[in-house]
Amino acid sequence: MISLNTIQVPIQDALSEIEKLKNDFFVSKKYPFFIGEVRDFEAFKEINDAETDEIVLQSNNLIIQDWFKERETEIKEDWFNYEEILGVWGEPESEPKVLPCLLEEASKTQTQNIYIGFANISEAWMLPAFLRYGDWNECPSANIHCSIMRYWQGKYGAEIISISDDVIECTVRNPPKTQEESMELAWEQYLYCADIVEQGTQTLSTLGSELLNSNLWFFWWD
Repeated sequence: MISLNTIQVPIQDALSEIEKLKNDFFVSKKYPFFIGEVRDFEAFKEINDAETDEIVLQSNNLIIQDWFKERETEIKEDWFNYEEILGVWGEPESEPKVLPCLLEEASKTQTQNIYIGFANISEAWMLPAFLRYGDWNECPSANIHCSIMRYWQGKYGAEIISISDDVIECTVRNPPKTQEESMELAWEQYLYCADIVEQGTQTLSTLGSELLNSNLWFFWWD
């Protein structure tokens, strides 16, 4: 068992502090991420030795486009109405997010501080391997998270900024700039995390419109 190294920072300083820590990451090799409330910290306080290298190797051996195709086949074998889930493109139904939801929700409570955890990894996309995150209900296993995050990190500059028991959020340096790109990404995100559509935006088009030029992504598994 290994303990997760953490610090607490005031809510009002959280974003500036994590940006500073991320700037130091390539030297420190300690990747910072928000954990949130105490209940989330307790979930990760004692981490089973994640055999990070083995999980990372599994993710490297996974061809992510093949995984997307397999997941699409699984979904379409169940009841599935593509036209209904597609919807109609329109203006986003909500304002673009400027704060990770985890940080925004914490700021609305009496919580004064938020936890930042540190993972001993060399690349941001390896975080799910370090935490052995996933493999429950519809949440993918850690190697799949890693493979998808590596793919999106290379294509969009996406990096996990917060992670809790059932939520992952990412900052995005190079979000999609066109409707076509946004819809392609929306379909990938639906295959990865169907709940954000089926229990969230309701349609791929709504999700796509929210992803256009968005610097924050949200994933949640029921």
